[in-house]
Amino acid sequence: MTSASGRSKKQSTEGRGAVAALREAADASRAAESPRSKRTQIVKAAIKVFLEQGYTATTLQRVAEEARVIRATIYSHFADKNELFKAIIEELTINQLGEDFQQRIAAASPREFVYLMRDFVQSRKQNKQYLALLRIVIGESERFPDLARLYFKTVYSQGMVVAERYFEQHPELGVEHSQSLTAVVCGSMMAHLIQQELLRGKELVPMDLNAVADTIADLITREPRSTCEK
Repeated sequence: MTSASGRSKKQSTEGRGAVAALREAADASRAAESPRSKRTQIVKAAIKVFLEQGYTATTLQRVAEEARVIRATIYSHFADKNELFKAIIEELTINQLGEDFQQRIAAASPREFVYLMRDFVQSRKQNKQYLALLRIVIGESERFPDLARLYFKTVYSQGMVVAERYFEQHPELGVEHSQSLTAVVCGSMMAHLIQQELLRGKELVPMDLNAVADTIADLITREPRSTCEK
C-alpha cells in the first residue's frame, strides 16, 4: 500500500515532468518560428510600447520584454531604436496600402486617383494607432528632428513620388508643375487629417473629407463630377 508521502512525491515528480515537457514544447515552437514571424512579433510589441510611452521613454529592453524575446534578438532584426521606429511607421502606413495599390493607381482615372488618396487618408483617420504615431512624430520632432525626417522620407515623400509620377503620365490634364499639384493634393489631405483629428477640429468646425476630395478632383479635371463616380 502506497503511503501518502509516496503518492505526494510521485505527483510532484510527474508535475515537474509535465512542466518540463511544456517548456520543451514551447522552446521547440519558438525555435521553429521564422525570422519574419519573429520580426513581426517585435514590431507588434514595439507599436504597443512606443505608442503608450512615447519615443523618449521607450527602451529596447522594454520592447524586448513586451515581445518576450531577449534584447539581442531585436538587434538581429533592427540596427537601433530609430530603425525599429521606422518599421512601426511602415507598418501603420505604407504596409496598409495593399499589394495592388500601385496597379490601382496606374489604372485609375484622375478623379479615381483622388478618391484612392481620399480612401487611404480616411482609413488613417479611423486608425487610433496611426493617430497616436503622428502625435509622437509631431510632438517630439523638436527634440528629435530625425523622427520628423524619418516620417517624411518613409511616408510623405513616397506618396508624393507616386502622385507626381501619376500626373506626369497624364498630359491631358495640362499640368505644368506636377510637383506643385502633388503638394496641393497630398498637403490638402494631410492638413484635413491633422486639423480634424489631432487639433480636434471635428468638434468645432467639422468637415467632410469627401467634400475636400470632390473639390480637388474638380480642380484637377476641370469638369463637374458625376455622382456615380464618387
